[in-house]
Amino acid sequence: MPNKSAVEAVLDKIRAIITEDRLSAGDPLPSETEIARRCSTSRNTVREAISVLRAYGVVESRQRVGPVLVDNRHIAISKLFSFSQHVSPEAFNDIQGFRRLIEMGVADQVMEKRTEADLAALADINEKMQAASEVSEAARFDYLFHLQLVIISGNTTTLDVYRFLEPVIRRLLENGKARERFRADIGAEHQAIINAIRDRNRYAYLFHMDRHLRSGLKFID
Repeated sequence: MPNKSAVEAVLDKIRAIITEDRLSAGDPLPSETEIARRCSTSRNTVREAISVLRAYGVVESRQRVGPVLVDNRHIAISKLFSFSQHVSPEAFNDIQGFRRLIEMGVADQVMEKRTEADLAALADINEKMQAASEVSEAARFDYLFHLQLVIISGNTTTLDVYRFLEPVIRRLLENGKARERFRADIGAEHQAIINAIRDRNRYAYLFHMDRHLRSGLKFID
């Protein structure tokens, strides 16, 4: 069985802590320091795991209390759809920062597990994105390109989070798709990512992914 990422391992441990401590909605989680101690990991890793829980709508931060268990996933989904109606520079940076955490976080797993079939699938999706006649269709293939990276990693927790964010990500990806030249630029950035994966060059992957996730800001009014 493949090794779990540090964040995924902490998520498993937090689930166990919730069960062991008999926590329920309204109860605060232990402090980051306490969770880090019980998981034998760093506070940064704990913080990333709690960010994932926030995305799921499992916890929310409350002043002077910290992360508190809630069951408001329907509220989280509502907020995502509300967000998807308008993409401001601030909102762009927020969601791209979260995508950076996911898509750059799976770099080692993608390098290790990728196959020739995976590379061919990425190339095919990229070609379809550039050839799509409708903006929404181009955005769909763009999303599928990035989803495929998470699928290659084999990290099911991360995959669930990425699929949860699909409406928001696809709305963001529609920016710039109406202009053929910019769509070609995006295709070239995707190709650079594919080349890095083919070469199993982790540093090139991180460089090109970071540049790609930041480049979309030029399409935001």
